[in-house]
Amino acid sequence: MTHLQVEELPVRKGVVDISEDPDLAYVITVNRYGKPNKTVGLIRHFGGVEGAVGSTVAHDHHNMMIVYRYPEAAQRVYEALVKCGGGISCSGKDQLLQTLELPVFGLMSATNCFDTAEQAEKMKKTLQSIGLDTLNPLLRIVTLGLTVIPEFKYSDLGLVDVLESKLLPIFPE
Repeated sequence: MTHLQVEELPVRKGVVDISEDPDLAYVITVNRYGKPNKTVGLIRHFGGVEGAVGSTVAHDHHNMMIVYRYPEAAQRVYEALVKCGGGISCSGKDQLLQTLELPVFGLMSATNCFDTAEQAEKMKKTLQSIGLDTLNPLLRIVTLGLTVIPEFKYSDLGLVDVLESKLLPIFPE
């Protein structure tokens, strides 16, 4: 379950500054179906992300979601996922670390199950190496956009209050 937490954070040069809080990360959801929709927000307690992790495996919408600490790392992940047609990608602060290519609708591999399983295991270790220390780090990002599970989720249209079925403002005007 995802809870809503309202906080005041510093803004530097027009950007919410999370540099002093290692438990915060940015999250962006980008529409993959030809619409210009995107949402940028924040997430707390995602797990340490010293770089960026992105996925097109994001139930139920399968848009691209990226959780990141550094915009440059998020850009590398974005470009890697666009180039291969989807999957899961991970970048450290300064370089792309690995991409699990899932080019079939951004959800499935085009290779055999043995090679895919091997690449998935490598990706788990890579994600853990940047600080995502959950049991299955491949699935950590998947549920951030699952707008049928309470309480609050991100979509390409904004922050969704699942129980009230409405969009909420992320940043005050």
